[in-house]
Amino acid sequence: MPTKLDKIMIFGRPGSGKSTFAFWLHKKINLPLYHLDKYFYIDNWTKSWIERDYNEFLKIQKDIVNKNNWIVDGNCLSSLELRYNKADICIYFDYPRYICYLRIFKRYFYKDKNIKDRAEGYTETLNLKFLKYIWNFENR
Repeated sequence: MPTKLDKIMIFGRPGSGKSTFAFWLHKKINLPLYHLDKYFYIDNWTKSWIERDYNEFLKIQKDIVNKNNWIVDGNCLSSLELRYNKADICIYFDYPRYICYLRIFKRYFYKDKNIKDRAEGYTETLNLKFLKYIWNFENR
């Protein structure tokens, strides 16, 4: 007998399509959607992302995963196990670097305004640190 999938975890390299897929899935099966980037950063009004206090971010995640149903999109590898232990299914997006880089550059110029996956005031940015993070994702 099939089980019901009420808690879905999605993670993978930036640019792999996690947020786009999570948004599509949310529309299809009507589960609440939580994008971790929306909670990890406080805002971008200063044009320099400000990270939320990690313990506060961890509490937000615990509150989310203790709900009856959810789709959680995002990486935050240091708290991966927290989400993994509560998920009914875990989906890992494993696309080649070049695909992810192409998608990142596309998103920089053509962000889908329907996908609200960032903190308030977010503007898409590209910098060397982020590009290195994408390149070295598997090493983390």
